[in-house]
Amino acid sequence: GKTKDLKKSLLTKEEQKEALLDQKETKKEKPMEESKKDHAWADGSQESRGIGYALSFTLPSLWTGSCWTKFLVVLTFFMIVLAKVLNVIHPIVLKFLIDSLIAGEKIYHLVIIYAVIKFSADLVNNLRESSFATVSANAEVYIADKVYNHIQNQSLAFHLKRETGKIIRICSRGSQSFSQILKYTIFSIGPLFLELLLVVLVIGFFFPYWFFILVVLSIFAYIVDTFYVTEWRAKYFKKMNTADNNYVQKATDSLLNFETVKYFNAEKHEEERYMKALQVYKKENIRVTRSLVVLGLSQNIVINAGLLLNLLLANYMIVNGNLIIGDFVMLNTYILQIYAPLNFLGTMWRFIRQAMVDVEQIFELLDTDERIMDAKEPERSRICDGEIEFKDVCFNYENKREGKM
Repeated sequence: GKTKDLKKSLLTKEEQKEALLDQKETKKEKPMEESKKDHAWADGSQESRGIGYALSFTLPSLWTGSCWTKFLVVLTFFMIVLAKVLNVIHPIVLKFLIDSLIAGEKIYHLVIIYAVIKFSADLVNNLRESSFATVSANAEVYIADKVYNHIQNQSLAFHLKRETGKIIRICSRGSQSFSQILKYTIFSIGPLFLELLLVVLVIGFFFPYWFFILVVLSIFAYIVDTFYVTEWRAKYFKKMNTADNNYVQKATDSLLNFETVKYFNAEKHEEERYMKALQVYKKENIRVTRSLVVLGLSQNIVINAGLLLNLLLANYMIVNGNLIIGDFVMLNTYILQIYAPLNFLGTMWRFIRQAMVDVEQIFELLDTDERIMDAKEPERSRICDGEIEFKDVCFNYENKREGKM
């Protein structure tokens, strides 16, 4: 009878042990599943993480903060629209001013109106930059805090990898890159296309349809050229950023482990590793610069070809009496007004693509599961008599053997 009871108790202990192991595995898997659910926004594929995805992540940060910050957001959008309308009006005033001068009329009021419109457009642009600075800084702080909290919630194994330099570099560039994407898409490229639309409509209203077609084709060719060449350059940016992270990481590791380097007399070895990584970065940086030259040349060809065709057609129509001098000046002003911001379109798109490389690294960092997670509705502890016993409490480092306490 005692033997049967002993076997029964042993069997019970084995079953208890298996139950504890199953429970432990369940506890391990549960936080991972919850973490993936909580970070479903960061589980998108490489294709889904385009500019639209980055904007959907960034735009909510605009509406955080005080009521004053929210007022500045609305004010910034209003000043963007107002500035573009003023930019479209002043060439029309200039046309009437020149036509009146040729006719020998007194046009002091037109001169004053033209000067006021130009001054107002510049003033609104400067005020917009001032208000956007506050909005951008608020968004940057919001995102930096979000990323920092995510890193703080990582397990010890994550921090023991000692990739401090790389993480700091990614975080510093990433939070700034989100605000750059916001600036160049919503507050720069968006208003640019609004201005292009208004200018094209005005040209279509005041001039024969051939000018409208030429301007639209020039804008389309410029945008296509900028898009494809910039996409081609994106691979060089990725390689340059990877090389940048690597050489900073090597320098940081060497400085953090200064005593170990000294103990093993490894200064020369560390210097060679650092210089090798730095040479790779320099090589990739040169490639990026050379690809920029290709982009600039292709853009200049498109811009000057469009300008030449429009002015030749305008000159032909003036000689035939279909247009007057004021029309020629207004057309030239509009074309230059279009191509000046289009020139910056390449720069803005380049900055956006470079920022997207940094943002993608932030998303990869946010993909890391938070192993330490508090329960959503934790139970409150009840004070009662008893004792605390640690039994079958296990721990392990990542990719290492499990240990028991």
